[in-house]
Amino acid sequence: MKEFDTVGGENDADCEENDEEAPMRRSFSVEDLLDEVEKICYDASGTSKAEMVVRLWKDGFTVNDEEFRSYSVPENQDFLDAIKRGELPAEWESRAEEEELEISVEDLTEEDYVPRKKAFHPFSGRGYRLGRITDVHDFVARSQRSCPPFVLTTSLPFRELNDKDLSLEEADLANAVIVQRPLNTQAPFGHS
Repeated sequence: MKEFDTVGGENDADCEENDEEAPMRRSFSVEDLLDEVEKICYDASGTSKAEMVVRLWKDGFTVNDEEFRSYSVPENQDFLDAIKRGELPAEWESRAEEEELEISVEDLTEEDYVPRKKAFHPFSGRGYRLGRITDVHDFVARSQRSCPPFVLTTSLPFRELNDKDLSLEEADLANAVIVQRPLNTQAPFGHS
């Protein structure tokens, strides 16, 4: 049985080296991975495509610039072995049922992994289209586990939003701050 070392050469499995002193081994060559990636073809029922980029570094690899994965972890080795055999890695099987996967491998084995700076996303939640004050009121009520009585107000100038039939535009609330206040509390800044 032969295995490949970190630069792609072959070593005999009969070598008697102490595992702690031996350099880390990878049981694949970059060329084999590149060849096999071209063979992987999965015909998904959906029409959407997802690009999966595997970048091979000196000590591990990344998939789509996500978390660094070490070659020494058995699950990661299984992942690369599947690609080498021309098979879809098990962790991608459910995703491949929904969309077609385009897999590419980049050979960066001469370079150390340097994490890329993550892009700043100021808002990563979901947006809701709210057209009327009633929509806002209902949304706030559904978003809370227990919903004591409340009133919606503007911040400054302070005014209560009592006419729930108005649209946000009709109430002049486009790009405005709407505040939820519990009922039976004093208005801020002495307003009533």
